[in-house]
Amino acid sequence: MQQPDALGLLRHLTHPNLNHVWFLNRFPASWPKLLEMIEQNASLHTIVWLQRMVEDIQRLAPNGTQLYRVSDTQALQQLHDDLVARFNALSRESHGAALAMQYGDYPEVPHPGDADIVALESWDALLAEGTQMHHCIGSYAAQIAARQVFVYHMQAPEVLTVALTPQGGKWGLQEARGYCNALPGEAALAAIQRWLSVAY
Repeated sequence: MQQPDALGLLRHLTHPNLNHVWFLNRFPASWPKLLEMIEQNASLHTIVWLQRMVEDIQRLAPNGTQLYRVSDTQALQQLHDDLVARFNALSRESHGAALAMQYGDYPEVPHPGDADIVALESWDALLAEGTQMHHCIGSYAAQIAARQVFVYHMQAPEVLTVALTPQGGKWGLQEARGYCNALPGEAALAAIQRWLSVAY
C-alpha cells in the first residue's frame, strides 16, 4: 500500500479488494482492465492462472497491444490460444534449426528422467512438445538456453509437460501443464515430487 504505482491502479477500480492487492504484489506490471478481471471471491488458482496467461501472451507477442484491450477472461483465453496456435504453426515451419542458430546447442539434462518422465533433449523436441500438447512451451527457449528452465514430458499417471527451475542449488517444479494448459491432478503432482526427491 506504500507503492504509488499500485495505489494509482487501485484508484481506477470501482470495488478494489484484497485479491487486487495480492495480485499487484505478485504482478506489479498490471493495468486496470486486467485487475477488473479479479473478483473478490476469486480463488488462488484463478489468480495464478491469470498471471500465467498474461506472462505467456507477453512472451508470445512482446510488442503486441491486443492484450491491453482484453477486458474479460474468456477473451484473454482466446487471445492466448490464438497466439499459441500461431506460434506452433510457425515452429513447424522453422523447426529447431532456427533456435539452434539463435541459442546454440540444447542444454544438457540437469536432472535424470525415469520411465514415466522423459527429458526433452533438443530444440525440435521442445517445439514438438508444444505442438502435441497445444501450449506455448516452445516460447521458453530463451529461459532454457539460459538454464533457468528445463522441460520434461510426463507420460503417466497422466500426460503432462513438466518445467523445472533451479531452486536453492537443486532443480524443483516450476509448473506442470496438460493438454491446452490443463492443470495436473494430485496423483501426477505427487509422482513428480517423488521423482524429484528420489533422484537427489
